[in-house]
Amino acid sequence: MLMPYFDGAKGNRHGLTSQTLAELTINQVMAAISIWLTQEQPIKPDLFAQRFIYLFSNSILDLSAMSD
Repeated sequence: MLMPYFDGAKGNRHGLTSQTLAELTINQVMAAISIWLTQEQPIKPDLFAQRFIYLFSNSILDLSAMSD
């Protein structure tokens, strides 16, 4: 379902296939949800939703640079 969104993506400068990009996206989404649900005290879903959108609106490099 995701692969059509990645076909011809202008941001794909490394030649990754649509299949690879779709799998990476699915794995990242599942990892974020897994981390949230396995916390000892998971935050409320409405707060998680805000953080989830924030996480996927920024690159990992941007997120790590914010901690400096």
